[in-house]
Amino acid sequence: MNDYQQVLWAVADHSSLRRQMKEIYGSYQRIMAESPGFRGELPMDTKTFYNRMNALRGETHGRIIRSTGAGWYEFRENRLRGYVRLVAEREGVELEPEHHLGAKLANPLLRWQQHQLRC
Repeated sequence: MNDYQQVLWAVADHSSLRRQMKEIYGSYQRIMAESPGFRGELPMDTKTFYNRMNALRGETHGRIIRSTGAGWYEFRENRLRGYVRLVAEREGVELEPEHHLGAKLANPLLRWQQHQLRC
């Protein structure tokens, strides 16, 4: 699995558009622990995670995210954030709700897969 993809999912895992690095890393740890596709896979340490975040800010990675100062990060384009969330759902990764008042709904793909296992 592409660990840059996992980092992007962590950045998109909140209703807030701008987040601190430690919150993003917490999201990454939750995604790795809760997502069925990552069972048995060891999460990156903080240094590796920070290196991936910094790489995603660079020209070679399309400057997908940007730093807004003092450890705060956001997607350069909000449309990219939406696309990242769609890809996460397709891959069976459940992110936090898009809106802070929204209930955490089960991922439809996961719900369907669980239904198929029961049948």
